[in-house]
Amino acid sequence: MKSVTKEIEAIKPSVVGRTLTNLYHTKLSEKFELLPGVSHVLYFRTIIELDHTEHYDFWKSYLNKWNSTEQLFPVSNEQWDVPDSRFFIGQKVKDIKVDHHGQVYLILENDIAIEHTIDYGDGIRIKPFKELIEAEER
Repeated sequence: MKSVTKEIEAIKPSVVGRTLTNLYHTKLSEKFELLPGVSHVLYFRTIIELDHTEHYDFWKSYLNKWNSTEQLFPVSNEQWDVPDSRFFIGQKVKDIKVDHHGQVYLILENDIAIEHTIDYGDGIRIKPFKELIEAEER
């Protein structure tokens, strides 16, 4: 956990204060597991775009510069539980927080948080930060 916090603190100056101009995911994996009564597991990376120029790979426990040419797909309500409006786009990054489990949260100026989860495969959650933290504590 300390190494996660240390790495996030090092990258904060490059991210905080910049505008989130898009949120992407990589191609959803072809690999998946089927468990009775549960939907299939997906694997992908979450990529944030800042100021229309730089991309960062955003995962449960890290945030790194993204230099790949891999095809990216905008996150939308068709794949994820996010509102149609994509109200998070155009918001400045206010902070990056790490909880006691090492989960990284990108906090926007409107107090919306984005997290990449790995609870059952990969997932993206976009909700008020307070709601995400309360859900983690349950």
